[in-house]
Amino acid sequence: MALLCIIIASPVQSAAETTPAWRGDFPDPTVVRDGTRFLAFGTGPRVPVLASDDLVTWTALPPALDGVAAWAEDRDVWAPGVALVGGRWRLYYAVPRRADGTHCVSVASADSAAGPYHDDSAGPVVCQAETQGSIDPEPFIDADGSAWLLWKSQGRPEDNEAALWSSRLSGDGLSLVGDAARLLTRERDWERPLVENPSMARWRGRYLLTYSAGLWQGPDYATGYAVCTRPSGPCARAEDGPALAGDAVLAGTGGGSLFTDDRGRLVLAFHAWDSDAVGSEAGGARRMHVVPVAGEAGALRLDGAPFGVLDGIDLRPGAVVARGWAIDPDQPAADVAVTIDGIEVVSAPALGRRPDVDRTHPGWGAATGFAIAAPMAAGTHRVCVVGRNRGLGRPRQLGCRAVRMDGDPRGSFDSAARFGDQAVVRGWAVDPDQQGPATVFVYLDGAPVAAPQTGERRPDVAVAFPSWGSDRGWAAVVGVGPGRHEVCATVYNRGAGSGRTLGCRAV
Repeated sequence: MALLCIIIASPVQSAAETTPAWRGDFPDPTVVRDGTRFLAFGTGPRVPVLASDDLVTWTALPPALDGVAAWAEDRDVWAPGVALVGGRWRLYYAVPRRADGTHCVSVASADSAAGPYHDDSAGPVVCQAETQGSIDPEPFIDADGSAWLLWKSQGRPEDNEAALWSSRLSGDGLSLVGDAARLLTRERDWERPLVENPSMARWRGRYLLTYSAGLWQGPDYATGYAVCTRPSGPCARAEDGPALAGDAVLAGTGGGSLFTDDRGRLVLAFHAWDSDAVGSEAGGARRMHVVPVAGEAGALRLDGAPFGVLDGIDLRPGAVVARGWAIDPDQPAADVAVTIDGIEVVSAPALGRRPDVDRTHPGWGAATGFAIAAPMAAGTHRVCVVGRNRGLGRPRQLGCRAVRMDGDPRGSFDSAARFGDQAVVRGWAVDPDQQGPATVFVYLDGAPVAAPQTGERRPDVAVAFPSWGSDRGWAAVVGVGPGRHEVCATVYNRGAGSGRTLGCRAV
């Protein structure tokens, strides 16, 4: 099975760049699209609900669930999942069984996505008593319309590992069909002591499974992902570490759920503590964050950081031009900066047309290219391009090049034609240390007679040196007497380097 390569990165850089979608406590968010708006459902009494038109500004709605099932206790309603199955909206949630307190998965139904949902079930959808119960239900609708349910068996670390499961749902979504398939158990050190919160999505022909691991109460709770052959597995992790982990600003980044936004992009909703207030006893809240998932060259990114490629660097007089493309999942146009020897010189949005990027990274549009000019003195310098992060994530270096600019002018003395007592001389010139016109000194028999500046159109120079432009030609008219004379041309140097003789002609 072909695996995706995960790029591990911390999700944040500074508090100013990390704005939660909802400032209040909203654990285990799951988001669904309902027409032109989005609804988020979270852990809490009667299942709290938020609504948004843009995934940025959210408004609280009445709780979704009008009451738990008769066989359940009305407490500890955990980690809901919502989907349209069998023509009605179904809300799957974990709740304690009245008979023995074991957490089981139940389902409530509603005619509208926001509810109210009513649960008249006679018993749980799934309740693995032999593994201490079942929680964290998440429905998944496959491309063929079939509905599946994912969940976690509670387990007990000392004798029964927690595991992630899936099973096909009946046509009405009220029961399971066939045997349950175990997808994952804890394997990596960072996953101790358990895995939970499964969520699945189709992404470029693959089944992606995100999950949380660790203890939700602590700062090390994090999100990983695996690639599955089908909704029933098998599934394989792409890397040893988490895809989304805490940093200096956020902690406990888990409880995630995948969904598709109105642009067809894959998005992850998850919760996190502020790193200086982890746990309810410290006054903390598990705030909801929403970040688009990005892909690059077969890699899945969950961290919100910009990504892209520095394609190349061109030399211009007095400047370099950095070319490439960049995407920041959190904003319409990535903000790209050019640094020279570690110092930021200039920045600009990546808005140039790159249809090739749109083909390899669908959902982000073709306006992702950049060609940024930065002034640079003569010498050897290290030129780098950095994606300046906005929102969730941190800045990312897109590439660097060692670039030498020698500072010496260059050009050519192309022709000298005599017409009676005058001679017309022509050529081209450029001084790498200046972006404006270069000055050429013309000498007749060793004496200066003219000082034309470049500015005439020379398309041939633009073809040979695309970044210099076509206005690099020079011309002068020189008065000459009878007999043979020598006309010479020299480019005047500014900045580093020295003047250069372009040649001499006899007239």
